[in-house]
Amino acid sequence: MSKRYKTKRRFRYYTQHHKCMVRGCRGFGRECYLEIWRERPDEVLCWDHARDGGYCPGCGLFWAGVESFDFSRSGLCEQCRIQREADDYDYEQNWDEGDFEGRGYCDTCQNLGYLNCYCGGDLCICENNGEYPCPDCG
Repeated sequence: MSKRYKTKRRFRYYTQHHKCMVRGCRGFGRECYLEIWRERPDEVLCWDHARDGGYCPGCGLFWAGVESFDFSRSGLCEQCRIQREADDYDYEQNWDEGDFEGRGYCDTCQNLGYLNCYCGGDLCICENNGEYPCPDCG
């Protein structure tokens, strides 16, 4: 079988078996599960109808009744929203190399720039709130 034939066959299977189950909707559906351990999907819904049915359009799991899902602006569950934010983050643009430029590695703080004072964290008695600047590179 050629690659072109396999691609057409896969596309035909996907369009036949992954259509939204809502009558009149012609959108591609995503498998939606009430519990994560089920082998077969409970419903196959498109993005809009999955959200209306209480499913996360990103992962397909049922999230209705959870406050972070019901009132989210993106329409995704918390895990999918965090994953999308991590995927969209531009590490190249936000990488700050200016802090450690021109100096070597600090064995005292491992180039963090601060140390833990170990006197109680929030109840710190040395008024450093649990951290103080590194004396070697600080």
